Amino acid sequence: DSTAGVLAQQMNALPESLYRIRGLLDCDPGKVGTRLGCLRILGTPEHVEEIARVHGISDVFVVAGSLSGINLRSLMVSCTQSNLTLKIRMRLGSTSIWYSWT
Repeated sequence: DSTAGVLAQQMNALPESLYRIRGLLDCDPGKVGTRLGCLRILGTPEHVEEIARVHGISDVFVVAGSLSGINLRSLMVSCTQSNLTLKIRMRLGSTSIWYSWT
């Protein structure tokens, strides 16, 4: 969604950021290959393992509330099985907080 795109672009714009966002995942398979801003939608969360391997990705970021509970749980399992770090970003007022599962 647009929130994920904005947050990804903000992270990429910060020179001091430890991360560079390489692309986005979307639950709608019809959006794969399209762009949200300057970032390409690489695939769906169901294919996170393959996408991470192909693109050399070690961390997966999720905006809180962007996935249903069952889809988030499935992504957590996939990330754990693939040794990917899953980070969930929550917005509390003007403060951004990252939660991380490995």
